[in-house]
Amino acid sequence: MRRAAMNLSRRDFLRSGFARALGETARAARPGPAAPLWIEEERCFSAAGHGRCDVCVERCPVRPKPIAVRFGSAPRVDPARCTGCGICAGFCPAQALALLPPAPAAAASGPDAPAA
Repeated sequence: MRRAAMNLSRRDFLRSGFARALGETARAARPGPAAPLWIEEERCFSAAGHGRCDVCVERCPVRPKPIAVRFGSAPRVDPARCTGCGICAGFCPAQALALLPPAPAAAASGPDAPAA
């Protein structure tokens, strides 16, 4: 029996409870700081002075919050608390946030890394 393909946008996926469960799984599996968060200050509504936008802070599931926004400046992220789940990037209305891939040395140091 063939299953029908699901056409979900990234935003709809991140809004679902399934994405949150995946984030919890990823956080439990990943030791140490998460992948760094890339912030395009030119695109951020708050940094550009277009009003206070703190959607990334509101949607972040981590407590205490690893991300903070002040009017007139781009979000600041504490990499020690950020889990790298990407929910903030998925909800950013300006698409000013993105997760960077982990550094090659960090990616090769996990339990599935090939033996040297």
